Amino acid sequence: MRNLIPQYIVTAIFVLLIVSNSCISQSKEPETTITVTTKNAVKEISGDMLGLSYETKDILSGDDSSYYFRPDNKALLQMIKTIGVENIRIGGNSVDAANIPIPKAEDIDSFFRFAKAANVKVIYSFRLKDGDPEAAKSAAAIIYENYKDLVESFAIGNEPFYYEDDDELIAKWQSIYDAILEVFPDAVFSGPDQNCKG
Repeated sequence: MRNLIPQYIVTAIFVLLIVSNSCISQSKEPETTITVTTKNAVKEISGDMLGLSYETKDILSGDDSSYYFRPDNKALLQMIKTIGVENIRIGGNSVDAANIPIPKAEDIDSFFRFAKAANVKVIYSFRLKDGDPEAAKSAAAIIYENYKDLVESFAIGNEPFYYEDDDELIAKWQSIYDAILEVFPDAVFSGPDQNCKG
């Protein structure tokens, strides 16, 4: 399904993405003028373009053992539906943070039940740095057995520039990839989020 969006909205989103990019130099640059015209014809864009990205820690239960992503969080469900979100990515820096627990079965279950209620697809990230192939395999098995139809793709790790040794990175990534495929043989993988190093 495709949506028609005026060109000036697409242009405005593009400009916001450029301005918010963390790789932009903080040095003083000459002023630039950007003019947005509203007279251009509309362009077709993918109906599933709009998505949100959350940290892995956001699917963990809180201090009171409750979940933010749960199928009865009506306010969040309404927000997702109102703004037209079609997919949610779970990952970010906390996927590889040693001080953040790897999501357990109940964490994964609550999140995916929310995703089903919200009618969104999921890009789900597995820990790479100090990650455990067996833990990834267990999580993938839960997702495959219960929520396979909600998965857009999997990612392994986040911001791999932080690895100094490419061979170590590739070997670690491959071991987790292979473990996931053992239980989710038709899994689709997307690249991890990336930053600018230095």
